[in-house]
Amino acid sequence: MKRLFATLNIRVGYMDNIKTDKPIGIAIKDPCYKDGEKWDIAHLSFEEIRELRDLLDAVIKEQEG
Repeated sequence: MKRLFATLNIRVGYMDNIKTDKPIGIAIKDPCYKDGEKWDIAHLSFEEIRELRDLLDAVIKEQEG
C-alpha cells in the first residue's frame, strides 16, 4: 500500500498493486486499546472518496467563510 497521508492517529493509503473496487484504505488508531496498538481499517471506492472530498471541501469553505 502506498501511503498518501499520515498523522499520529490516521493513515490513508492507495493499493495500486491489487485489483479491487475499494482501493483506498483509511486506518484509524483505536485510542481505547490498551494492549499495544490497534488500527481500525476501512476500504473506500473512488466514488466514496469523491463524496468525502466534496463534503470536506464544503465544510472547509463554510469554516473559512
